[in-house]
Amino acid sequence: MISDKKIKDIFFNLEKDKSIFDYKLNGISIYFILRFNLEIHIRSLAVRKNKKQSFFLRILSKAKQLSKKVNPTIIESNFFDSDSAISPSPYLFVGTCALKNEEGANVDLYDIIKYYHSQGQIINFVQPKYAVNSLPIKSKYYSSFLPLNNNPKTSLPKKDVLILIAFLKKLNSELDIDFISKLEAYTINISTALHKANELMDYIAKSGAKYVFVRSLYTEPWVAIACFKTSVKLIEVQHGVVAPDNIYYQSVHPKIKLKDGSLLMPDYILTLGSEWRNILIKQQSFYDNTNVFNLGTSDYNLKTNVVNTNVIKLVFFLQGRGFNQLLSITDFIAEFIEAYKNEIKSKNIELIIRPHPNDLEETEVLRNYQGYFSIEDTNKNEAVASIKKSNFIISATSMCLYEALAYGKTAISFSKFAGMTTNKEHITFINSGQELMNLIKDNNKNLKAISYLDSFNSEVLDFF
Repeated sequence: MISDKKIKDIFFNLEKDKSIFDYKLNGISIYFILRFNLEIHIRSLAVRKNKKQSFFLRILSKAKQLSKKVNPTIIESNFFDSDSAISPSPYLFVGTCALKNEEGANVDLYDIIKYYHSQGQIINFVQPKYAVNSLPIKSKYYSSFLPLNNNPKTSLPKKDVLILIAFLKKLNSELDIDFISKLEAYTINISTALHKANELMDYIAKSGAKYVFVRSLYTEPWVAIACFKTSVKLIEVQHGVVAPDNIYYQSVHPKIKLKDGSLLMPDYILTLGSEWRNILIKQQSFYDNTNVFNLGTSDYNLKTNVVNTNVIKLVFFLQGRGFNQLLSITDFIAEFIEAYKNEIKSKNIELIIRPHPNDLEETEVLRNYQGYFSIEDTNKNEAVASIKKSNFIISATSMCLYEALAYGKTAISFSKFAGMTTNKEHITFINSGQELMNLIKDNNKNLKAISYLDSFNSEVLDFF
């Protein structure tokens, strides 16, 4: 697997030639809009060279998903509000997923929304109409629940397509990679981003917002575009792993040397734990003590960390074999069970498997080993609750590994994924089932929690 460091080197070399930012549409550099997509394309090529299914097929298919038509009856069932429901507020909250919490509302920014609601603030929430069977409902904390269309009403004008082609040709010459073959996909990516940015700009104007809160900005450039064009402050709340060499928060250029519209970054970043904040500040980036604050999460409570001492529990977090073949660990699980059937039974070792919610069929690979493991319902049992009750958490590159460290658990990955992890000294890497069994037999119960998660600190929000 190509490492984050290698990707960073490739993109930093590109950025050294500032003309890469000169290809612009509506005042925004194409390089910024497509930066994530270009990274995924390069990574997928590296995977194909190894004759393995691309780890990134799930994300590459996102443009196709965005173009799907959503059943209008689904939209109506979610009781979206009209623009007239918008009340003035300094804050606007933007969802970038369709995942739901226990209320049935969007999981995004829930801690923050609850706090501001308790302070009497108006909550305007923007929900993109993703092509899913059931979108989140309007939360009891929202003042308005605003729809955002994913489908661009028009395609890119011909003059813009010509600029895009010129940009891709430059990339071809710089990297000796055929990007022109992705012209149709990139055209969709850009037209979708610009369309969504325009809709969001309208909501910003009507709400009078001064700050926009959002998660997952790297994959959703339209949010940054809208904030840039309306001169509002953009606040990203951490979602997922922040690796030291991840290029999203970094550039070879200082921010003051980047022209407007060249590379748009959030004005502030709120982290889930102090370890993440330290990683961001130490990066070659635009961030320091003045714009990175540790917010924490209300989900974190070390006091509820209870383990049954009579049973050794291992939880395998799967990341979806159907769309994430390279990160699949089900073959390893099957081999481990086959090799250690007797020990699993005699030593009270409990194996628990958490399928990815978008690939519940992945466990079919293990059908010959039923009786040696249990499958956890990911829709009813939260990941953190599962981690608290367990001894070992095993996955490829998932955030669950760092959540495990926050609760003082042994977090285990595999050596081949070491180039895509945050702090290697905190993760235990293995190459074989024997190494895993050795860790189980040792079962270090005296591990100290590492602050990848901290308790929710509402005082951070008072800054805004």
